[in-house]
Amino acid sequence: MISRDLSLSCKKRADWTRYWYFNCTVADEDSTCQQTQLNNRDSNMAATVSPAPSGFQPAIRELVEKILALAPARKSASAGELRAQQILADEFRNRGLPVEWQSFRCANNLYAVLALHFALAVLGSALYLVAPWMAAGMHAFTIVSFVLESHYWGFWLRGLLPTHPSQNLIARLPAAAERVRKRVVFISHADAAPTGWMFAPIFLHTLYIAWPNWLWPLRKQMLLSMLSLATLIAFDIVLATGTQLTAWPYLAVYYVLTLASAVPLVLLIQIIVHNRIVPGASDNLSGFAALVQLSEQLAVDQPEDVEYVFVVTGAEEAGRCGAYALSRLMSEMWDRENTTILAIDTISHGDLRAVVEGELIPILPSRQFQSALQAAGWVSPEDKAIRLYHTPNGATDAAPFAVLGYDSIALVRIDPASDLPHPYHTPDDNLANLRWDDILGSIDYAERLTRELVTERSYMIAK
Repeated sequence: MISRDLSLSCKKRADWTRYWYFNCTVADEDSTCQQTQLNNRDSNMAATVSPAPSGFQPAIRELVEKILALAPARKSASAGELRAQQILADEFRNRGLPVEWQSFRCANNLYAVLALHFALAVLGSALYLVAPWMAAGMHAFTIVSFVLESHYWGFWLRGLLPTHPSQNLIARLPAAAERVRKRVVFISHADAAPTGWMFAPIFLHTLYIAWPNWLWPLRKQMLLSMLSLATLIAFDIVLATGTQLTAWPYLAVYYVLTLASAVPLVLLIQIIVHNRIVPGASDNLSGFAALVQLSEQLAVDQPEDVEYVFVVTGAEEAGRCGAYALSRLMSEMWDRENTTILAIDTISHGDLRAVVEGELIPILPSRQFQSALQAAGWVSPEDKAIRLYHTPNGATDAAPFAVLGYDSIALVRIDPASDLPHPYHTPDDNLANLRWDDILGSIDYAERLTRELVTERSYMIAK
C-alpha cells in the first residue's frame, strides 16, 4: 500500500518534484533479509553460467552476475532491492542518462495481503450455521476488498499491515523537441519473489489447466475464487432468511466451495512462514538488465519528438507498489493519448507473449498496439508471431497503468508445456538456468516493437 502522505501530496501539490527525489542512502534494516542474503550468496556465485549466444552483449551477463553477487536476496522494500537499483542507476549514468528517484511506502508481502482475504472468507464460512448474516457480510467484504485491491482503487485489508520504504529508479532519454509526440515507458522490477509449496512444479501442473484465451474466465483463478464466495453469500442469505440449508448435501456443497479459500490460505501461510527469496535471475534480472541494452540501442536514432523512459520499480512482488506509485504520480503529466507502457518481465525460457492485464477482467491493449505487436515480426525464425496471454493469477507492472487507461502490455516468456513462466518463483530461477538466446531475442523484439510504436505510421493508425 502506498503511504497516504505520498498519495495526497501527488494529487494536491503542483510542485511534484518535491516528492520525486529519494536519498539513496536509505535502506531497510531487515535482519531476516540480510541473513537470507548471506545464506544465498555462496550458492549464487558458485552457479555455472550458461553459454551466451554468438554476438551477445557481454555487459548484460556481467550486470546480472554482479547483481546476484552483491544483492542475492532482493526482498520487496529491502536493502537488497535498493542495492540492485543503485547498480543499475550507475549503468544509466555511465551511458549519459539522467537519473531520478521516487520514494514511497508499502506493505512488503503480497502473500500476507492475500492471506488476510482468504482468512476472512474462511472465518465467515465457520460462522455459517450460527451467524449466517455475519458470514454473508464477511464473504461480501472479502469480495469488495479484493476487487478494490486488484484494480488499485482501495486497500482495505492491506492497510492493516505495516509499511516499509521503497523506491523507483527513473532514467530518461528526453525528447529534443519541445512537444513530445510519443512517449514509451519501459518498466522492470528490481525485487525477487518469495517461494513455497504453491510454486512447486508438480503442484502447479496438477491444479492449473491451460484453458484457451477465449475461455479467459476459467483461466482467472482469483475470479473463480470470488465467484465461489458469491455463491457462499447466496447460501448465507437463504439460511439467514429462514430456509433451512443445513442438511448434509447443502453443507457438503457449502464447505467444498469454502475449500477455494481454505486451500490457498494454507499455501499462503506456508510462504509467509518459509520466508525464502528466490535468486530471481529470470524474474526479473533478465528484464532489469534489458533496460540498459534498450537504452543504448534506442538512443542511436531516437526521433526528436519521442521520449523514452526507463523505470526500475521497487516492490513489484509485493503487489506492483512501485508501478502504482508512479502511475498515480504521473497520471496528470503523461498524456494517455501519446504514452505507451511496456513492461519487460521474465524474458528467459519459453515463447515470448504479450500479457493482457487484469486479475479479474481482461484489459486489452488498443488495436494500434496489437497491430504493432504483429508488425514487429517474429521473435525468432522458430517462433510464431507473438500472441496475447491471459494470466491465471497476478499481474505485472503494466497493470496499474492499464487500469488508468494507458495502453499497456508486458512482454513475458511462457513455457509452452505448462503455459506458465518457467522456472516460476522457485530456487531454480538462478544464473545457471538463464537462456541467453531468449533474453537477446526478447530485447531485439522489444526494440522492433518500440520502433513500430513511435513511427508516424503507427501514430496515424492511433488517430
